[in-house]
Amino acid sequence: MGLHHSIGLVSIILGLVLKCCLVLILISKLRQSIPEIRQNRRSSTVSASKVLQETCNYIRNLHKEADDLSDRLSQLLETIDPNSPQAAIIRSLINE
Repeated sequence: MGLHHSIGLVSIILGLVLKCCLVLILISKLRQSIPEIRQNRRSSTVSASKVLQETCNYIRNLHKEADDLSDRLSQLLETIDPNSPQAAIIRSLINE
């Protein structure tokens, strides 16, 4: 095994270690950020797959809430004067 081959293997291993560390940091931050996990007193024992599952659920719920809010704002916009300042504010919220 030549020197270049050894350097290549070390580079691959360091890359994998770095990726693993980044995943662990992300999971740790998610544990701290997601309310459902934060409420669990033993959040340090929650598995990585559970953290990712709860994160996906949380994001899905946020999307649903945003969609519902957009629908409600659209309905409200239909009931007010389209030239009013309130209508302009609602349109800007919908377009964000």
